[in-house]
Amino acid sequence: MVDRLAPGGYRVPSDALGRLSGYKRCIVDTANEPFISTGPVRSFLQLEVAVDGSGLYGEAWRSSRCAELGAEPTPAGPGDVSCLEVAGWDGSEIRIKGWAWVGDRYQAWLIYRLFKPDELPDGAERDLRELFAAAVDSLPT
Repeated sequence: MVDRLAPGGYRVPSDALGRLSGYKRCIVDTANEPFISTGPVRSFLQLEVAVDGSGLYGEAWRSSRCAELGAEPTPAGPGDVSCLEVAGWDGSEIRIKGWAWVGDRYQAWLIYRLFKPDELPDGAERDLRELFAAAVDSLPT
């Protein structure tokens, strides 16, 4: 799936885990140098799961993240509450972003940016929704 969304992309995993909070993240970028790609696809994918032991991800936090996307929080899934933005070609990129939460302690974040070509590959939005749901499903309930 990732090879279809970001063919030839390099993967950069990272994490920061503390006593009460932390995250695990993976970035996949098709640029071999910052913002330079010689292949037919130029894209950027980031997926992150996070935990906050103090309950940071309450209703106000969730509402503000969704407002940044111009989306309403919904209990329709994935997770207990989520929101997703699918923005078509704006002259420079196609963008899909999403936030999801399980309780007040766990969140997942997805961003996919396609710079070239100017149309999503067949099935890309479905693939991203499935990838996002899998990340959310990995969180404790």
